[in-house]
Amino acid sequence: MLIWFRRAWGAAVVLLAASLASPGLGTSALAAPAEASSPYWLGEYFNNASLSGRPVLLRTTRAVWFNWGRSSPGRAIVRDNFSARWSRPINFPRGTYRFSVRADDGVRIFVDNQLIIDDWRDGPARDNAAERQLEGEHLVRVEYYERVDVASIKLTIAPASGPTGTPEWRGEYFNNTLLSGQPVLVRNDRDVNFDFGNGSPDPIVAVDGFSARWTRTLYLTPGYYTLAARVDDGVRVYANNRLILDGWQDGGQRDLATPSLFFSGNTDFRIEYYERGGGALIRFFIALTTAPLAVPTATAIPFFGDWRGDYFNNATLSGAPVISRNDREINFNFGGGSPDPRVQVDNFTARWTRTIAFNPGNYRFKVYVDDGARVYVGNALVIDAFVEGGPRTITGDAYVSGATEVRVEYFEFRGNGQIQFSYESLAAQAGEWRAEFFNNVSLSGAPVHARLDSAINFDWGNGIPAPNVAADNFSVRWTRRQFFNGSPYRVEATFDDGVRVYVDNVLVLDQWSDGIPRSAGASFTASAGDHDVRVEYYERGGGALAKVSLAPTQSAIATPAP
Repeated sequence: MLIWFRRAWGAAVVLLAASLASPGLGTSALAAPAEASSPYWLGEYFNNASLSGRPVLLRTTRAVWFNWGRSSPGRAIVRDNFSARWSRPINFPRGTYRFSVRADDGVRIFVDNQLIIDDWRDGPARDNAAERQLEGEHLVRVEYYERVDVASIKLTIAPASGPTGTPEWRGEYFNNTLLSGQPVLVRNDRDVNFDFGNGSPDPIVAVDGFSARWTRTLYLTPGYYTLAARVDDGVRVYANNRLILDGWQDGGQRDLATPSLFFSGNTDFRIEYYERGGGALIRFFIALTTAPLAVPTATAIPFFGDWRGDYFNNATLSGAPVISRNDREINFNFGGGSPDPRVQVDNFTARWTRTIAFNPGNYRFKVYVDDGARVYVGNALVIDAFVEGGPRTITGDAYVSGATEVRVEYFEFRGNGQIQFSYESLAAQAGEWRAEFFNNVSLSGAPVHARLDSAINFDWGNGIPAPNVAADNFSVRWTRRQFFNGSPYRVEATFDDGVRVYVDNVLVLDQWSDGIPRSAGASFTASAGDHDVRVEYYERGGGALAKVSLAPTQSAIATPAP
């Protein structure tokens, strides 16, 4: 099968074999504004950051929508300092179109060689957009480069204005908490804004132990939105079949909210809800993050757009908080007082929670506290100092990616009270190893702990290597960029159980098997310059030991004869 791709700027025709089909998304990121002259983008990939020379890889793709992480687009492409160009002629019906792109690092977009988005610079993932009135066939060209660390680009092209979506919510009600079987009631609901109290949505719906599902297509003008809900008991919200808000558990009235999310055009929403027993409540609304929150009820719903602070008149964070409020930041010096007249001066606790959108990477979390504090990132405990003590600084490191809930817990015993919380991205310095720990022996899934190590020189014995990491059946990956002077090198390792070492993805030492403490080494050569080094280690059981070093081989010096 052959695919014809016609470039719009001339009569030249490029004939591509279908064997070059993209490994990218199977659905196009083009949001149905136009009939494409070709359903494919032509991708050209370069082993430099300037799109110079001949491409080392040609590939077709249905969408410019990639998240390579710390990998590269293909085996022939380097992981850092590469670039790519995607081109495609598109036939636009007359109208105004919005080009939205999120990229890490640099991106620029051309329509018929006219530059409409120019963000050609290093930096983490960020959003850019531009609108143009178009009609007929136009050549769209996207240029991108990746400097270091993670690489991603996501492009959408959609009408700048569109239909208003469906007029009301379709509500389906079930006499069970699992949304299973046939609904006992189907109706249209103008809003998802109900306080059923101790009753039910309808006489044919049970008072307790029921569930409901609401679906609707909403047209959202391009921008960032926050979705919030007040609920008793459980709720979860999907946008275009992606779970974006998850509170699917029993509990009293509470407020939930997403971080800022970007939406553009028609979006399919699905709200799922269940009521276990007692009072029943569900209120849902959407708001632009830059606009006042329009609460669709006469009674204002407390919205925690910053940190949600819950304060307790005990030392165990137990029971109902005596006050819940929105705190812009965790930066308090209570002195000999308290956070609020309703909170006692001594022997109180507080909990702050917030969902933060992190760019993938290693982060250092820090508290300056008197008396005690704990910090959770996701489900990982990264700071554990929930004890009496004077003012001090405590830090913990973790690898984080994407929207993650951060929870800070604080304990004030007596005397003065204060707490300041902050976090910062950690970039490995020259010579440092980036360490990622896994609670399995296969380095699979998301790391449970991350940090920077100055050397791989550890004898953990029967203990744990890091917080949240098991004493047995764990693995570690260390990576760094290292300069080699071009002479022969040797890697030496002492370990229990398995270890392997890669230089530029070439395996130079392979001892990946269970065993007693032992040593091994291997010699290799590398050209002068910087190279990627990766050390992988696993511990099966018993003692844990990992010591690895790389150094140039010292040539023997001939002793002159008398």
